[in-house]
Amino acid sequence: KLNKKLSQRVLEEVDKNKEKERVLAQQSKMVALGEMLNNIAHQWRQPLSTITTATSGMQIEREMNLLTDKEFNMATNTIMDQAQYMSKTIEDFRNFFQNDKEKVKFNLKELILQDIELVRSSYSSDNIQIQIEDVLEHITLFGYKNELIQAILNILNNSKDQFTKINIEPKVIKIVTEIEENFVNIYIQDNA
Repeated sequence: KLNKKLSQRVLEEVDKNKEKERVLAQQSKMVALGEMLNNIAHQWRQPLSTITTATSGMQIEREMNLLTDKEFNMATNTIMDQAQYMSKTIEDFRNFFQNDKEKVKFNLKELILQDIELVRSSYSSDNIQIQIEDVLEHITLFGYKNELIQAILNILNNSKDQFTKINIEPKVIKIVTEIEENFVNIYIQDNA
């Protein structure tokens, strides 16, 4: 009777712990979502400014009968380029939040560069440099790509948070990879 009661309590505690882990994972995802929305806002400020400037420039030139076909084509090409950049940004962020259901092959350096691109604008506005050193070109991994993207982004965001707590210049984050036996090590170091 005592063993049965103990087993039941253990099962109840395991269920409680699983629920706590689920809630923590959900909270972590919400924090990441907030960070991503902030990064999207930073990524879009410059293209939106460029689009607004090109559009208002065309309007003024048209009102003054100064708009040539060449200037119109240049401005519309700029607007299209910026809109495509914004669309790609949304696609990158959308892909980031997809749950990996199966393992895929991916290039590690491309993944790291994709992570940096996701945060580039907000980090540069905070004067944070991200340097990649000795990130091997040829490393192909087989695994859950988005989980690794999220893990690296979380580490980068931890560094950014630390930089906001202390006043140091320059603010530098370094990313290095190395192969050791059958493992790839990713080192992320900051000077905060």
